[in-house]
Amino acid sequence: MLYNKENGRLIDTNDRKEVLKYIDTLPLDRTVKSKPVLGVDDLLLLLNCHWACDKSVYHIERQRVRYMLILLLLFGTGHRPIELVDAKRKRRDNPGSDNDDLEGDIDIGGVEGDTRLYNALYYEDIRLLVVHDPDNSVQDVLAIEVKLSHHKGHNKRPKPTIFFFTEVDDPIFCAITHFVSLALADEAFEAPSLTTPKRVFEHNIHSPVNCTELYWKEEMLKRPIFR
Repeated sequence: MLYNKENGRLIDTNDRKEVLKYIDTLPLDRTVKSKPVLGVDDLLLLLNCHWACDKSVYHIERQRVRYMLILLLLFGTGHRPIELVDAKRKRRDNPGSDNDDLEGDIDIGGVEGDTRLYNALYYEDIRLLVVHDPDNSVQDVLAIEVKLSHHKGHNKRPKPTIFFFTEVDDPIFCAITHFVSLALADEAFEAPSLTTPKRVFEHNIHSPVNCTELYWKEEMLKRPIFR
């Protein structure tokens, strides 16, 4: 991969075979080792530690909820954090300096026209839906559709992936509960009546419609969620 990147072409097949033969003469362990993978129990431990045991002080409490939503989305999709938050490093004015210090906090709330300034998850990437529950004729349920676009090589081959999340009985595992709390704090809902969690979660739809979308304000569509 490094050879391809530096030379712009694939390594010759015969040369590749010779390299592998030489590697075999070295005392190297080429066996594939399994990587430790976190499970549901590990996630529960992280969430419990965060909400019950962690004494860290956050600059704003939004960060406490935001951090947990990032964890829930990563566990639910298997993607990297760079899919959700912008990871570009912004250097100081002197590009030749050896100082790797980053600039201070950057306001990533603004946009220029319809162009995204950051590779992050925006409000327009998430659709909040009210879905008819066939097992419950009294109360409908919420679901979110999350579109992740910033995969490896997305600039060359854009191929967004869409994930669906539904409500979970245990709020600590519910990504929708965390997301709705951030949306309410941002006053992101287009409908003026959606100002409290009760109004959002008790929103019902009527037959023959089986699903309806709760829309965002126009000015919120180009705003990153994690900022």
